[in-house]
Amino acid sequence: MSKLASAPILIMNQRILIVTVLIVNLIAGTGCYDSQSAWTAYTLTYTAFLGADSFATTIRNTDILIKQNNQWQIVVANYSQPILRKDIIEAFASGKFPLPAPIGNAVKTNAEALVNHFREDFKNFSKANCAADAVIIGPEPNDQIVGAEAARQFFAKWRGEASEWGERPDGIRAGLAADGRVGWVISNLEWLAKSNGGTTAAPLRAVLVYQKGDHAWEIVQAHISVGVPDPA
Repeated sequence: MSKLASAPILIMNQRILIVTVLIVNLIAGTGCYDSQSAWTAYTLTYTAFLGADSFATTIRNTDILIKQNNQWQIVVANYSQPILRKDIIEAFASGKFPLPAPIGNAVKTNAEALVNHFREDFKNFSKANCAADAVIIGPEPNDQIVGAEAARQFFAKWRGEASEWGERPDGIRAGLAADGRVGWVISNLEWLAKSNGGTTAAPLRAVLVYQKGDHAWEIVQAHISVGVPDPA
């Protein structure tokens, strides 16, 4: 699906900058137990035009919304830029990764059990319970995966390339929708792998949306991103 979302005009040094936002791919799902919670996953292309010059960048976005007083409100918004595999490998070779911003610890009391479930999934996401229509967004440009089995294969690939996974001490957040059937976990993680005879830690940001199935929590959306140094 493609949609022209907006075209704001900014004035910079008496030159007109036109920014076009194009939604080039939209995948949406809803926690439909009481129609009070929803999540969205989509790709945006931002193109800025300044005179004869233009610059385009792509981001992938995950939003979690809840309905309060008959209005939808975004409670979680996370975006990332796709990163080429070669750039990830080069960052590993240099051993330099930018750290994700600390997110603090904010786990609502009713979400503690969900965080414990997330930590069990985290031990081996390739065996996690995923919804049949689960959507996974990963770090690389083509990492947009749909379906339970494809999701588990994606997690298995990343796990197989790492010697260890870890949870960073700089924050985890979690909450539940009012019906208790949809929840989310945001956490800073580490992906540890062998590099240059040692172990290099790649900081990750993980945003997961869970839905309570008939018997247990299942992943309906996951957004995994990794930062690499900007080009010199």
